[in-house]
Amino acid sequence: MDFLHMSRDDVQVWAQSAMPSPADKITVGAAVVRTSENGRREILLLKRAAHEDYYPGVFEIPGGKVDESDRSIRDALAREVAEETGLTVSGILGSLEPFMYTTEKSFGGSVQTIRKVALQLSYLVEVQESGDDFVVNPDEHSEGTWATADRLSAMPITNDMRKIVLEALGSLAQ
Repeated sequence: MDFLHMSRDDVQVWAQSAMPSPADKITVGAAVVRTSENGRREILLLKRAAHEDYYPGVFEIPGGKVDESDRSIRDALAREVAEETGLTVSGILGSLEPFMYTTEKSFGGSVQTIRKVALQLSYLVEVQESGDDFVVNPDEHSEGTWATADRLSAMPITNDMRKIVLEALGSLAQ
């Protein structure tokens, strides 16, 4: 299904009927990819800041929650890349496998836990810039790096994100 031109609300309606459990929020992920000067496929990964509530210190692709003000998934994707890296999306090369994930947050050691289910729509994107000049937003991430598939095993990264990264790097080869 092509979600790029759909609004957050339209995707939410689709998800309610098509997914095994309803999504509390819709998120986007941008697999910013390039081929290095030595011909190796690389993807831009950002390390979540230590103060983040969810997955602190874990690497991920740029992305985040689709806001109500985003006219479409495409707009949310471009906004998130710009906010988190300072880069400008110049093209969308394809979609990657959507996935659902659950986040939990406990408050002050109490028994109150909030669980949210998110549907992430990820895309293979290219940017106008070379990518060397990305700027990490310190409110969300502590560092960024261009990574190859063989570096992933040494990086803290969730299994879902690892699958997306490997899918993106494999798609770039085709």
